[in-house]
Amino acid sequence: MKLACNKMNRYWKKTDDSNIHCIAMVLHPGLKLQYFHLQNREDEWIEAAENLTREEYIDHYRNKVLLPHTQQDLKILSSCCDHCISDY
Repeated sequence: MKLACNKMNRYWKKTDDSNIHCIAMVLHPGLKLQYFHLQNREDEWIEAAENLTREEYIDHYRNKVLLPHTQQDLKILSSCCDHCISDY
């Protein structure tokens, strides 16, 4: 059992090195930044996680336009933001 725990801890520690894991935890609807507070992470570490998530969004997603997939999506989009679909 001790060997199994050591092996699991070895891999669990690697999640600290993963930007994807960090971003997933920040974006998780049930966890968000509160998870890191509950795990007694340092404030600087939590701030870094938030900044990492924000930078990833800015670099890769902020300027992306999501096109509606169905007519229903188009109706929803047009009802909340007429100017968003003026180019269609």
